[in-house]
Amino acid sequence: MGVSEERRQSTTGPKGTEVAGTQALARGVGVLEVLSGESAPLDIEQVAERVGVPLSTTYRIVRYLAQVGLVEHREQGRVALGLRLLDLARVTWLQVESGLLRIARPLMQELAQRTQETVMLMAPTGGQAICLEYIESSRPVRLSFERGRVMPLYAGAASKILLAFLDDRERKRTLAAAEGAVLENGRVISSAELSAELTMIEKAGYCVSEGEVNIDTVGVAAPVFRRRRLVASLTVAGPSRRFTGEHLSQMVDAAVSGALEISRRLEQAAVDDE
Repeated sequence: MGVSEERRQSTTGPKGTEVAGTQALARGVGVLEVLSGESAPLDIEQVAERVGVPLSTTYRIVRYLAQVGLVEHREQGRVALGLRLLDLARVTWLQVESGLLRIARPLMQELAQRTQETVMLMAPTGGQAICLEYIESSRPVRLSFERGRVMPLYAGAASKILLAFLDDRERKRTLAAAEGAVLENGRVISSAELSAELTMIEKAGYCVSEGEVNIDTVGVAAPVFRRRRLVASLTVAGPSRRFTGEHLSQMVDAAVSGALEISRRLEQAAVDDE
């Protein structure tokens, strides 16, 4: 059998078809991720360059995504995310709203009132952390955040507590990506040091960070579980000048107890639904 014939069979058999399908899916997701990072439409050439695929392949991917409404063609041949994503986001939000947030939000409001600090609920998604909800502090000087904001798993207490309790494969992948990254406070991440820190976080059951995402702010986070599966992190955060001494200890207790209570109620809700 010739080399060309062997190569042809290796890529057209069942295994080759699966590999090609996975690659096409990854490229399609890559296009969506590139477009989601821009406030204005992009040229197809720009999309191809940023995704790292040939221009002809990018045209085919964009054409299919446009057919299903995930991408839209704009003026001068540019493309942007499609309105179909709004419907997908709406359905996703309704599911989160009727499940996790229905239970967590009242407890978050109570916690924010008691601590007078900002309280956030983050969840792991696609190798990152996303803010599902936040209750802002009523104090004049406070931390402000936004729903839907996506953060790397290696920066900030709200994200790192998630990374500490995710599976080993996700942790290794994130550690590799984090090597050399520079945090907001100027710290350069060493994957070895971060790995050791995650082990300590997992043992402690909570995480405290300062200035990693926002300068002069401290975050205190604890994990939320549903049937022993990590679903979110609960974070109390505010200006560094307030998070010292006894107040910091109180915030750690507040985050841990709040996360435990949300986990307990999620567990009870799961039992009731059976």
